[in-house]
Amino acid sequence: MISEECLPTVAPIVIGGEGGKSEEHLVGSRKSEVRSLLKTYFRLRTSVFRLNQQLSTSNQQLSTINYQRTTNNEQPTTNNPMSEIVNRVAQSSLVTLDLEEYYPEGERVLLDISPWLFEGIILKEKEFRQQVADHNWPAYNDSYVAITCSTDAIIPAWAFMLITSKLQPYAKQIVQGTLTDLETRIFTEIIEQLDLSPFRDKPVIIKGCSNKPVPPNAYVWATEKIQSVAKSVMYGEACSSVPLYKRK
Repeated sequence: MISEECLPTVAPIVIGGEGGKSEEHLVGSRKSEVRSLLKTYFRLRTSVFRLNQQLSTSNQQLSTINYQRTTNNEQPTTNNPMSEIVNRVAQSSLVTLDLEEYYPEGERVLLDISPWLFEGIILKEKEFRQQVADHNWPAYNDSYVAITCSTDAIIPAWAFMLITSKLQPYAKQIVQGTLTDLETRIFTEIIEQLDLSPFRDKPVIIKGCSNKPVPPNAYVWATEKIQSVAKSVMYGEACSSVPLYKRK
């Protein structure tokens, strides 16, 4: 709600006079003036808001550049034209680790075995084995599979092992659990095998805002591994990042 002091000042409406103009005509004229002034007010308010946002972004970018300069034993800058910021980021020794680039392609499949149980909760070995034998396992070729049971049935370990034995010739990765568990297992292996040589003695930024389902734990594991060799570690984007670690 707009307070009275924020509204433009409008002259009082005078009844009669002004060349014989009617009261209705004068009221309509004043309303048009108020509407016009209000539109101007809100346009100016929007412009100020956008300028504040741009200023905030520029300050964040300047902070990142200053941090990078400090990391490289340079003097911080107080001048922050946008072109200078972009050039300094491009020319710095900063190395980016984008976990999204390591995300392996392939269909993710959640295999729910509850339909193979009697009334969804009881595993009858003979019937269960028949369901497994009749299932179309080649359909999982080059897929990543999470085996689960959506009911509260008690499933013996051998049942998951039997299904895994059928999936093994086709699937790229198999876990017992959810799709999140599956992605976590995938990235555990990726980060364990990560080549650290490009990050050694360099300022490293671990890129955030992934468009793919990179599990949160992957960022924790990446930080743990990169910190062992990096000069410094940051999180975010090259133009706006959060410092996490700096070697002393």
